[in-house]
Amino acid sequence: MTLANISIDELRARVDKMPAERKVNGAPSGDATTAERHAPASRPIVVRSPMDWAELANREPPPRTWAIHGWLPFAPTLEVGAGGVGKTLISQQVGTALAIGRDFIGKIDEPLRVLMWACEDDHDELWRRQRAICEWLGVGMAHLAGQFIIEPRLGRENTLFTAEYARPLWTSLLDELAEQVNDYAADVLFLDNAGQVFGGNENDRHQVTAFMNGMAGLARTRRFAPVVMGHPARASGSEYAGSAAWENAARMRWYLGARLPDAKPDENDEPDESERFLCKRKTNYSEKDYIRMTYQGGVLVPDTPLEAGLEGMTRALREKQALRVVLDGFRRLRETGQCPTAAPNSGAYLLRLILDARLNEGLTKSQLKSALATLVLDKQLVIAPIGTYANRTPRMGLVEAGP
Repeated sequence: MTLANISIDELRARVDKMPAERKVNGAPSGDATTAERHAPASRPIVVRSPMDWAELANREPPPRTWAIHGWLPFAPTLEVGAGGVGKTLISQQVGTALAIGRDFIGKIDEPLRVLMWACEDDHDELWRRQRAICEWLGVGMAHLAGQFIIEPRLGRENTLFTAEYARPLWTSLLDELAEQVNDYAADVLFLDNAGQVFGGNENDRHQVTAFMNGMAGLARTRRFAPVVMGHPARASGSEYAGSAAWENAARMRWYLGARLPDAKPDENDEPDESERFLCKRKTNYSEKDYIRMTYQGGVLVPDTPLEAGLEGMTRALREKQALRVVLDGFRRLRETGQCPTAAPNSGAYLLRLILDARLNEGLTKSQLKSALATLVLDKQLVIAPIGTYANRTPRMGLVEAGP
């Protein structure tokens, strides 16, 4: 019997019997004998497979492939968001797009087979949500047969990994998941969520790393993208709960929230309850990025409609956002009595003030600089006298053009 198949009760019984067994065999109960303490531990069976540099020397490595270009690698991904923010919904939307080969949040080269264990929703809720998604995409649900497999697991035992006596153990349910992944030949797996499938200590680095590594190993001979969904901690500003190993063991981390993680909330602004931001907060193989979406008709709709195509979509969204950030930042700084300028060597340089006040919403200085140039060229911001210096020479600064 392997540890993967041993129940918790059986494990406890084995541990409880250990002192009695030693006594029967002539060893005193309690501490082990000197011979036992110094006996060599049984060695695990290890198959060595080092890199063969001589064989690889004159070859080119294959290009990296993506499930979704720049967003979903064939490697472990961690998707995090607060309860009720829409993690399951966005995962169903992503899963549907992958299954039919339709671009969504990034370019999808071909249809992929997707498996989702939905541990917190029942059959009818998933059905209602899927109907809205299919209507939005203009595709019949029948097209998903054999391509997008969802297992409703609300109310069922979902623990894949646990810990007894501080020792991490896989449960027998891991075998069922592995069989499903390989029977369906799933390219992508969504596990909703870590609180359901991970029964270990979320703050234990080794346990977390072992779990994430085990998810990657469910399909070892082909490309495979496991996505583990989780929640942030209760502390303000948290982006995921538990050990840093959750992020370290993943090659990509998504964060879904009602606002950008780096943005300071404006107490004077009314929050938009329909607004969501899907952010790449850790990415090993692409640039950090995000997409703004709004909740409409049961789905999360990106700012740029799908019909417009995704070629350059992210860049267009960034440019649009940068224009808004610079203009809003200018107005807020003026409200505080500051007089921003367009001169980079000035202490009142607009972009420096925006960055110092952390009003940039995660955008770089280069992105803001391009936006400022556009606003000046379009004469939304003009350089004009804003006062005089002590020697009565005009003091130039930025002024927002009137309607």
